[in-house]
Amino acid sequence: VATSDVPAEAERERLTEREQEVLTLVAAGRTNREIAEELTISENTVKFHMRGILDKLHLRNRTEVARWVSQQRPGRPDTHPTSDSGLGP
Repeated sequence: VATSDVPAEAERERLTEREQEVLTLVAAGRTNREIAEELTISENTVKFHMRGILDKLHLRNRTEVARWVSQQRPGRPDTHPTSDSGLGP
């Protein structure tokens, strides 16, 4: 099944605000413990949010979550016209 930006964005919009926060931190490589500390929630709550993320996005694990997030923003860091203006250092 081909993935397009519109359905993927629609899926992300179905996530709660907290699930989106957890999603971002998982994609950044944070552990459940680190996420719990940063968001001031328990590790069990992080696991609960992860289950919601996995179910809503039809993913199986953290690796797939990180891959899904990276696919939602392909090349974005390099898309700014000022990233290499040719003006030198």
